[in-house]
Amino acid sequence: MRKTIIGLYGMGMLLCITLAYALAHVYGGGVAGWMAFIALAAALFMGWHTDVQLRRMQVCMDHDAGTGLGSRTWFEQRLQAECARSQRMLQPVALLVLDVAVVDRGQEPRVLAALGEHLRISIRQEEVLARIELHRLALIAVNCSQHQASQLKQRIEERLHGLRVLGANGRFLDFTWKIYVIAHETSQGGYEHYLNSLRELEGGKGF
Repeated sequence: MRKTIIGLYGMGMLLCITLAYALAHVYGGGVAGWMAFIALAAALFMGWHTDVQLRRMQVCMDHDAGTGLGSRTWFEQRLQAECARSQRMLQPVALLVLDVAVVDRGQEPRVLAALGEHLRISIRQEEVLARIELHRLALIAVNCSQHQASQLKQRIEERLHGLRVLGANGRFLDFTWKIYVIAHETSQGGYEHYLNSLRELEGGKGF
């Protein structure tokens, strides 16, 4: 997809430069014509450069700088899309929320990044993993019933059991974690329903 977009930009720029070159010849190749050509070429370059910068900013917005996982904004966008798809396809969606408590609060990104790496091994490629709070990860499990979500939770707990993370000082960090499952029937699995369940957890109910 990215190569296709770059190819289309390249073709568009080539066509515009060819048009500007033709216009320069129409105006007799004089100074005014060539100035118009240079101005159009410069405008095309600035437009391309701006688009590249915007795409880089979008990547930064979609990823958490501390862990490299998805951001809260990206998570909510994907959750909304998956809820809409699940209702359309009559397939369930489940959320698994990993709440982490680190003794050294400044080391939370390091711990969450390590947990995220281990979680990726346990999940499918189409599932979404993001950091939604300072000390919290969330996983969107697609086409996953409540029973399947409970099984996934058990597999993740087994994989994370005994995990140790080195701190910046070379010592192992002290931390604890707990996983919560949010799963609704397909007919009740709307976006707002999941967001409300998340807010209840974030408000302290259930943690």
